[in-house]
Amino acid sequence: MWEKLVKRIKKIYSLNNLNSLKYETKRLKGSLTTKKFLKRFLRKFLRKNAFYSFQNGQATLEFALVIPVVIMVILAVSQFGYIVYVENLIQQASREGARVISTTNSNEKAYHTIGILCSNLNKESLDTFVFPQSPSSRNVGDLVTVQLTYR
Repeated sequence: MWEKLVKRIKKIYSLNNLNSLKYETKRLKGSLTTKKFLKRFLRKFLRKNAFYSFQNGQATLEFALVIPVVIMVILAVSQFGYIVYVENLIQQASREGARVISTTNSNEKAYHTIGILCSNLNKESLDTFVFPQSPSSRNVGDLVTVQLTYR
């Protein structure tokens, strides 16, 4: 029975350590029984695996400690990207609104254009200010200021 177990361990054990196993088998052949040899071999084998399992636990612990920080960095970068996107969208909408008012002298068309461009944003949080306010105080082609505020 013990001999079969030794043969099975020789097959399972990696090829790198197979030569050292053969050397140890030859060295101990006359002095130790197979049972004692197997006990000694299993002690060494279990000691090595215990060390590796400790390292796996250490890696798991390090991962558990680092992953919240990594997730926070990823979320912060994505939030920063969204803020840049909204700022760019508001600037483009205000430019387009000023262009529409400058070419058509119509506040309604400008508000409609701004509403289309800012369709992804909450309309209640978007404030629009046009200067000069009334179409009668300006002509087509005059300079117009469109200010958008998003809260």
